[in-house]
Amino acid sequence: MNFDPVVFESFGARPESPEASYLSELGSSDIYVGIFGHKYSESVEKEYRYAASLKKDVLIFIREDGSPDPKLLELISEFQRNHTYAKYKTLDELGPLVTKSILDLLVRQYQASVPNEGKAGGKSTQNASKDQLFSSEVLDQLSDLVLIGFDYEDHVVNPNLNQMLSQLGSTGRILFEYSSSQSAHRMGLVDEMRELSEQLNALSRFQFFIGLKSIQEFGKKLSACVDSVVALSAPLKKRLVDFEATGFDDAALSSIDLLRSEWKRHERYVSRGETERLRSTFQVIAFRLFRLGNTPYADRRGLGIILRDLGTKTRNLASSTKYFFGAEPPPTLAGAVQEVLELSDQVVTLIKSQGQLASSDS
Repeated sequence: MNFDPVVFESFGARPESPEASYLSELGSSDIYVGIFGHKYSESVEKEYRYAASLKKDVLIFIREDGSPDPKLLELISEFQRNHTYAKYKTLDELGPLVTKSILDLLVRQYQASVPNEGKAGGKSTQNASKDQLFSSEVLDQLSDLVLIGFDYEDHVVNPNLNQMLSQLGSTGRILFEYSSSQSAHRMGLVDEMRELSEQLNALSRFQFFIGLKSIQEFGKKLSACVDSVVALSAPLKKRLVDFEATGFDDAALSSIDLLRSEWKRHERYVSRGETERLRSTFQVIAFRLFRLGNTPYADRRGLGIILRDLGTKTRNLASSTKYFFGAEPPPTLAGAVQEVLELSDQVVTLIKSQGQLASSDS
């Protein structure tokens, strides 16, 4: 992702004390990423508290299996009060989860920084009602579930399987939290959201066995969840009919730029044995593009179908990279890459042409 991670173990020799070193580096960082397993560390707690005191953006990831140290449990209780943290079970799940969280944070920061320039008759993000913001945020979560439902058989293989199950459980927990909001009560969605949350939590614990029957059973349960998602999405999209998504173009274009730049580095990743990084980044981009496309705003602009298609194909491309071991991609993968790049070009052309049209109208 072209970031410069600050990790204490990579500092080398320095004249100052270890604590002074890592606190100094933390002070010059933009984001604090806290990854917690089972052991408590006083120095790590100091890092977190120093980051919080500096008003840094804090992203917390907590391992959910095992028995954490009692002191760490106390710290986790504090996280629950102050942050929305993510849970992980394995390192395979953690990498994509961190990448996705950072990208989402950057998109939200960009949207918050953009001045109110909503079109006449539309509503910008800054002026949107609480119910519209609620609808937009929940619809993002539901969009992920729709994408997971597409061609799920191709993703029921490691490392996709564990990531998929983890994402289902995580989305279930998030929906349950949203169901307690005032907007959920005002819109009469509490029961539907909690029912879907229970479905997802149960599905995240699904036990697979060898054979087609197990996959088919999972598919039936996943299809039932997607049906619930479609029903729940309808009132949310109704609230967003006139919603003006500030920062939409930049979010789409930046995702496509990242997609292209990562593919340009594919030979380097393969030579270093880092194809997993390529896969995880493509996964994040796929869900981001599909979220953008699964909105009334995108459909109003004629971008919905093509963005959803691009998101779906990017996710399938991410899954295919696990078979990518040589310097050049196999023919089937090369064809999938070409299709994704061509769709990306079409999206960029549409967005830029609409921008030029708006400029000429003004």
